[in-house]
Amino acid sequence: FGLLLFDYDLDFDLDLLGVNGHVQPGIETIQQAVRYRQSTLLFNNNGEGRFTNVSDKAGKALAQPIVDRGVANADYAITKDTPC
Repeated sequence: FGLLLFDYDLDFDLDLLGVNGHVQPGIETIQQAVRYRQSTLLFNNNGEGRFTNVSDKAGKALAQPIVDRGVANADYAITKDTPC
């Protein structure tokens, strides 16, 4: 499980990424409306305190239900002075 604040669209507003997954494998056999694997959620910050779910526009990686137990982010820049 995890929640990440980051600027995915580079507009200087912090957007939200949420990852999930039920704790009980096979939960579908007990509660048919609940799934063990769950979709990752991406919300775009409009800059005015409101968020829009853009998960379905974020590509195949987010469309695949998965069991997540954490999320991490790294931010780096490569410049002409950065050795590769």
